[in-house]
Amino acid sequence: MTVRVDGVIVLFLSMPLSIGAQDTSGRPTNPAVAHSLVFNDAVKVIGPNGAAGRGAPTVLQVRGGRGGDGNLNSVNGGAGSGILLAGGDGGGSSQDAGSGGSLTFAAGSGGQSSEVGGSGGSITLRPGRARCGVICGAPGNVILALPFGGAVGIGTTSPTNTLEVATGGTTLADAWTTRSSRRLKSNIQPLERALEKVEKLQGVSYERKADGKREIGVVAEDVDEIVPEVVSRDPEDA
Repeated sequence: MTVRVDGVIVLFLSMPLSIGAQDTSGRPTNPAVAHSLVFNDAVKVIGPNGAAGRGAPTVLQVRGGRGGDGNLNSVNGGAGSGILLAGGDGGGSSQDAGSGGSLTFAAGSGGQSSEVGGSGGSITLRPGRARCGVICGAPGNVILALPFGGAVGIGTTSPTNTLEVATGGTTLADAWTTRSSRRLKSNIQPLERALEKVEKLQGVSYERKADGKREIGVVAEDVDEIVPEVVSRDPEDA
């Protein structure tokens, strides 16, 4: 049940919902129906299973409110509302204080099969797109903010994509570790005329078009003519 009071939606989840179509196992199949349970003030929402051969429907969608429109009297449009998901603070103590609650986003695992197994689900962080009038607004950003220390780990056991830092961005680290063990390589061959190739590389100074910053380095297209093995090309520019 949802009740709107002065623009605030209050969702009452106090008992399992059982109204709607069900499959042979008794589980609801209506996309509008989900099990909503309350345990010790914590809410657990379990979505309905999909019908045979069909995907399960979206169980929960939360969308911030749209900002109010401006008018002909030069009143600016309002900002859309944000959504905040925050773990609970740890309890204080004169001895060992409690740790803060965590936020975990876990995509679903692929389904099992005797032939081709299902792929795992993805987690997508999608910034808001910019709109244009006489002047275009700036697109949104994905920000990992660590104002109180901590670390961000990005990893996968089966990488299929690279981590790309956008043009104009920077990275900072005390060290980069690259796997280079012989056991990870095959068909190892010595480089022919390695010193000759290095001497052909032309160092240059330049200014970045994005911000005019002065730097020194090499030009990828020039390096590609000498040692193409170390150059990656953008598919859109290929």
